[in-house]
Amino acid sequence: MKKISITISGKTYDINVDDAFANLLENAIKEDLNIEGNNSVKTLLEAYLKKNYECFKLKKKLTELLKKFEKSSFQ
Repeated sequence: MKKISITISGKTYDINVDDAFANLLENAIKEDLNIEGNNSVKTLLEAYLKKNYECFKLKKKLTELLKKFEKSSFQ
């Protein structure tokens, strides 16, 4: 387990995550938030919305690929 700390509105939160996931999470956090300093609630909300939009696009693309795969499998 690895501990990742992030400060939001002056309060520091420690998150314990699996080592295999820690580097990925830390890099993702660094893209959207200040891992070394304070973050506002607005910044956190923007990061949350951005990640959810990325998930939405990936799910949409996956659905499209699955439909193509299913069509090609039955032909």
